[in-house]
Amino acid sequence: MATTRGESPLSTAVSSERQRLREEYAASGFSTGDYEYLRQQADDSTAALKSAGLTRGLDALKTPRGVINAAVRLLHDPAAEVAPPTNAEVYAAGLLISRLSRLTRAFAHAPEAWFNALASLLESIEADADDIDARLALLEFAAACRGAKVKIAPHGAARASLDLEGWKCGAAAVVVAHGDGLTEAAKAGEEALRELRLPGIIIFEITSALPPAPRLARVANEETALAEMRRHLDTYIEPRLEAVAHEVNTDFAFAGFFSAVMSSVVVSSGRAFYAWCPRAANLCPPRDARLTRLERFMHRLSRPQPRTAL
Repeated sequence: MATTRGESPLSTAVSSERQRLREEYAASGFSTGDYEYLRQQADDSTAALKSAGLTRGLDALKTPRGVINAAVRLLHDPAAEVAPPTNAEVYAAGLLISRLSRLTRAFAHAPEAWFNALASLLESIEADADDIDARLALLEFAAACRGAKVKIAPHGAARASLDLEGWKCGAAAVVVAHGDGLTEAAKAGEEALRELRLPGIIIFEITSALPPAPRLARVANEETALAEMRRHLDTYIEPRLEAVAHEVNTDFAFAGFFSAVMSSVVVSSGRAFYAWCPRAANLCPPRDARLTRLERFMHRLSRPQPRTAL
């Protein structure tokens, strides 16, 4: 590439990299308006947390907001003096803002135990802790339980106890880091339930484990997006479920709750769309005495959940 008079080779390379990243942002299907809305979501969530009296962890949204803000500035002005984030960093920032926005709405005015659990999550994000994804998954599961009127209480960073029609059970969140990591995560989940000394549910956070979904790049409407997300989730879970059931002792781990957050671009509205997609599955034998109660619980959690459309 020829260097323009007055420009150094370094500045030319930087300009070229900025242009390449701007093209990547545009190729994702997200518009400048989508990124601006994500930035506003981060501001609104921070304001809501302050209004609720939260005094710790308030910088958790600062870093992802900064990433989105850099993308917005570059989209408006290719010469903006900002460090250009990669497309993967922009996507991860948008995903985190979307998830925290939903959890803020769910827990900013929740009972003290869950309010403190939200604050603890935010502090772990500030500290870039190793268990952030597990904490996110536990709180998303707890929000679903609270929405379904199921009593649930936190027990540590990524664990909880819940009441299934008078039967006290445990829940432990684990992260599936790659596509073949489900059985390994199941072992960790069973061990966590043993430490709780409660039989219960393994919450599998599988957002990072899902393969690319080309059919989700652009969809006609939100309903189609949700249907495609559920299909994509089932395509991953169903071939692996039997292996998970064989891997664990179902006396302790009798159910799996699979949690993922996905995004798409909705053609009809021209906006980006994030949705939390849960799936509950039985792991215990067909004649297990717990099955009827478990199926009622799973049905309650399968009702439509709030979602985030940008």
